[in-house]
Amino acid sequence: MGASPRGETGAGLSGRTGAAMPVADQLAIRDLFARHFYALDGLTTLVPGAPARSWAGTFTPDGRFAIVRASGETVVEVAGRPALEALFAQFPDVERTRHWINDLLIEPIDADTADAGCYIIALDIGTNPAPIIRTGVYVDRVVRQDGAWLFASRRLILDPSSPAA
Repeated sequence: MGASPRGETGAGLSGRTGAAMPVADQLAIRDLFARHFYALDGLTTLVPGAPARSWAGTFTPDGRFAIVRASGETVVEVAGRPALEALFAQFPDVERTRHWINDLLIEPIDADTADAGCYIIALDIGTNPAPIIRTGVYVDRVVRQDGAWLFASRRLILDPSSPAA
C-alpha cells in the first residue's frame, strides 16, 4: 500500500488508505490462503491431516464462513471450527475440485488485522477439459492470533452467472 510512483495513495477494499504491511505478514497471509485452498481441495501432500480439520484450522476458533449469491441471498453461514468441519463434510466435490485464486489484495487495518480478498475460479478436474463450476469473489477479515494469521471471517460472493449461483 502507500504512495504510487506519482505520490498518490490508494484506497483499499473498505475505502481506507492503508499503511504498508510488513512483507513477512503479507507472505504469511498468502500462505494462509494457500493452506486454506489445499485443504479445501483435499490435498494432503503439503497440508497433512484430515482436510476438514485443516480447512477449519485456517479460521479462528470462532471464525465465520458464508456463501452468498450475487443477489445477497445467503446460501450458507456457519461460525466456529466444529460447524466449519461439519460444513466441510457436506461439500460434494472436494477431491474433484481445484480452486484457482487471483488478484489477492491485502489491506491492513492495524498490526494484527487486515481485510483481504481475491477472485476465485473453481474447476471440476474429474472431467477433461475441466469445466468451471463456480466463480466469485472472496471478502475476508484476517487476524493474527498467537502469532498466526487466520480467517476471522470469510465470505464467498458468487458471481451472477456462476454455474453454482
